[in-house]
Amino acid sequence: MFMDNSGFVGSRLKKAREARGMTAIQLADEIDVKRQAISNYERGKRSPAPHIKDRFCEVLGFPLSFFSVDSSEEDFQGTVFYRSMSAATKRARTRSEVEFEWLVDLVNLSELYVEFPKVNFPKFDVPVDPTKLSVSDIEELAEKTRRFWGLKDGPISNSVWLLENNGAVVVRRNLHADTLHAFSRWANERPYIVLSSNRDCASISRFDLAHELGHLILHRNLPEIYLRDSDYFKLIEKQANQFSAAFQFPQAAFAKEVVRTNLEFFRILKKRWRLSIGMMLKRAKDLYFIDEKRAANLWRSYSRNGWHQREPFDNEIPVEAPKLVRNSLEIIFKSRVSGRQNILDFLNLYHLDVESCAGLPEGFLNPNAAEVHTLRPRLREDVQPYNSDKAGKLIQFPAIDKLEN
Repeated sequence: MFMDNSGFVGSRLKKAREARGMTAIQLADEIDVKRQAISNYERGKRSPAPHIKDRFCEVLGFPLSFFSVDSSEEDFQGTVFYRSMSAATKRARTRSEVEFEWLVDLVNLSELYVEFPKVNFPKFDVPVDPTKLSVSDIEELAEKTRRFWGLKDGPISNSVWLLENNGAVVVRRNLHADTLHAFSRWANERPYIVLSSNRDCASISRFDLAHELGHLILHRNLPEIYLRDSDYFKLIEKQANQFSAAFQFPQAAFAKEVVRTNLEFFRILKKRWRLSIGMMLKRAKDLYFIDEKRAANLWRSYSRNGWHQREPFDNEIPVEAPKLVRNSLEIIFKSRVSGRQNILDFLNLYHLDVESCAGLPEGFLNPNAAEVHTLRPRLREDVQPYNSDKAGKLIQFPAIDKLEN
């Protein structure tokens, strides 16, 4: 920690800058100081003047208290898994990781008041080297995971709630890059999965969730160095995809239910399993239900139907929404053990940042918007009594069920 005599923590300035996706040069231009000055501030070699601190708050959008506390030192275990590790997404990944730290702080605070579900995740003896993990191993581990949670081979009614009930924290929020579909990580012995709010298709989102579950189970002890090798990175992504498919549509169930391998039959199965037709088509190929030639013909028909852009029922099947974080905060506020402003003061953040990192609705933590004032009519002596004979015609509101149709 670098803290000057004024209580300014240089590392917090770097966090704030990264959270806004700004380079040191961009921040220097906004503040109207030299690039070296930003570097000195962040490394604790120089203390910013009061008016410079005010500019940091104004430009970066953080309260002054944010820069006066040490960064959280959470126990992050294992590697953080992204779908893209390209240079093009590096700034978005860094930004998402800063917001992830805020999310963990929020969960830790909430757990002081609310008892979260205990982590109930299986721990398998998985090889550290991903090349030692075979396709049949992944199928078996996916099946064991279902059995561990008491699931049979049928469709999962709600995958998000299944993981939340078993101790995972799942949020859906903006990841600042279209190619960042989701990421996952262990923190304080609790699994976290962050899904992109841009993925508005239920079947794709379910696959993303199970993909991250695959990372959490298969690659929990994987050293980060493997992600720096493109061949290893492609392999572990492929393994997470294989786990997702096997977990969402087990091999035994696939063999029982897929009596025909055509697009129309997969379309019918989609409503029952809430999985994409493309995923089932690929699974049919991977399980040798169809050969290369048959698969190629089906993919051509798939493209001709325009399903590579939007599949049938994509607008009908609702996206599964996480509830754990929001419900815990609602319990805290309802029981009045803590208030919105107390939460924000503890995190040293404005409500928009906390709402963003946790995937909460905008204004959910706004302490001003949360205030409810009871209004009473003002009585005046010169107001005449209401004449019921001149009452207007009442308008009947339609039933709620009619409004929803």
